[in-house]
Amino acid sequence: MLASLRANPRPGVSASELSKEKERARELYEKVVKELHLPEDSARASTSTNGAGPSRPNKSARNLAEDAEMHVEIAKLWQDDNVDIVKRAVQEALRINEAAHKVEPKLVNNLGVLDHLEGDFQQARAAYEQALTSNTAAALSDSDAVSTTILYNLARVYEGQGELDRAQEAYEKLLARHPEYVDGKLIFHRPLCGIDLLAAKIRLADLSATLNNGNEAHELLKQALASQPNNLNVRASYTRFLIQSNLHRHAKDFVFATLRDHDKHDVYSLCASGWIMYYQARENRDIKQIEERKRGFQRSAEFYEKALQLDPLCAVAAQGLAIVIAEDALGTMGGSLSQTPVPGSDEVLKRYGNARDALEVFSKVKESLNDGSVYVNMGHCYFAREEYDRAIESVSTFRFNHHTISNCHSPV
Repeated sequence: MLASLRANPRPGVSASELSKEKERARELYEKVVKELHLPEDSARASTSTNGAGPSRPNKSARNLAEDAEMHVEIAKLWQDDNVDIVKRAVQEALRINEAAHKVEPKLVNNLGVLDHLEGDFQQARAAYEQALTSNTAAALSDSDAVSTTILYNLARVYEGQGELDRAQEAYEKLLARHPEYVDGKLIFHRPLCGIDLLAAKIRLADLSATLNNGNEAHELLKQALASQPNNLNVRASYTRFLIQSNLHRHAKDFVFATLRDHDKHDVYSLCASGWIMYYQARENRDIKQIEERKRGFQRSAEFYEKALQLDPLCAVAAQGLAIVIAEDALGTMGGSLSQTPVPGSDEVLKRYGNARDALEVFSKVKESLNDGSVYVNMGHCYFAREEYDRAIESVSTFRFNHHTISNCHSPV
């Protein structure tokens, strides 16, 4: 009971105090889990899954171990730190409720979310479909809200499985019922709640763009932006759409407006600005505008550097700076930004050194950024160093993983 009291907000308790209280609640629950030999006990999870302990607990302990709400609370407390504990807790809560013939579509949905986050699309899909069926049959007071959440999750898993037509159909059905449906985070024992992002509309826009229906995608994004003009995630999605549509001038104006009028510390916008400045400087081939090209490369590096200052683990910004290094964009760019564009021996040696320095960064980036561009960039660096076998290996790795990479849907 003390753990449960500490785990929940109370009048007069500040956010920082509540964080400490939740940590104390976890410590108390760890004692309960070990004392009752519950499935959430990591030490025994690998050897037993039936909830039985080495000694038979008394009746009070057995009653407590069969309290589904306690397992749900344990899941909530560990949801940001230990997926294994969370999954076992949700499964135990479901087992208890099913034994009591209680319908819990929300818990089945959450179990699907856990499988989904682990990349098991087939298991997730089965869970979502089961949750949707049981929720419809139960006809509870909040059935519509629960169905909305499950339908959104089901559309996401269709995307993950490459069934884009079914995903599009699910999003359209969802938006027809709730035009302003918003996405949320994984919250246990109730549906995923609306928090920040007009997710269904944005996902549908992304699908439309993938299916070469740019006008429909643009219209959906403009609707989302009109609804929440200050939402940084919506603005990031619109920036990405403009860049992918080769509307770089519009993208530059829009992302600069985001930094100027909304949040000058938005890491996504800083990285997007860095990319746009680099792209425009690289594509400007006018020999009369060498100084302008140099300023563009310099500003690109500054945007990436600021992003890394705000988020030292930002792999996108790190890769952007590595590209600047590899291309010698702050120098003469292999002689192309000098008055004597034919590279001499010094430029060749510099190219070797830049490629080596960039490779060190790319090697770290690939550990956290699941994107084929990293392997392509490494291949370019190896090619610049005349290490052709390793260049071929890097590009081959990209081609081998391309199908997987193309099906990944990262947060905007």
